[in-house]
Amino acid sequence: MKFWRFERGEIPFGCIVGLVFAAVTAMVGIKVAPLMMRMGDFERDVRILADKANRIEYNDKVIFEQIIRAANKYDFPVTEENVVVERGRHRIVVSVNYTKPVEFPGYTYNWEVQIREDRPLF
Repeated sequence: MKFWRFERGEIPFGCIVGLVFAAVTAMVGIKVAPLMMRMGDFERDVRILADKANRIEYNDKVIFEQIIRAANKYDFPVTEENVVVERGRHRIVVSVNYTKPVEFPGYTYNWEVQIREDRPLF
């Protein structure tokens, strides 16, 4: 065991920086990944509602109410002012804009989300 005589047991500075970077990346991933999945599901629901606009029972009010209901289901701060449903003769445009705050230790990131679905009417 002669070769252990000169080892001091120090951790190199690069190793500490790497561990801190890995910890921060893991924390951000744990906070953001579920949020991104819920955002994708909400965007899918908005897309499906825009596709259903051709049906007689899906007027603008019904689409509007179902978007608000879906936003509440996914815990997004969508209010009546954030949803716009515009129906023309040949197209429907559904726009949803909201800001979702993401809480980190010592910092809050305001994630601005804009969903715009433009579909033809038959």
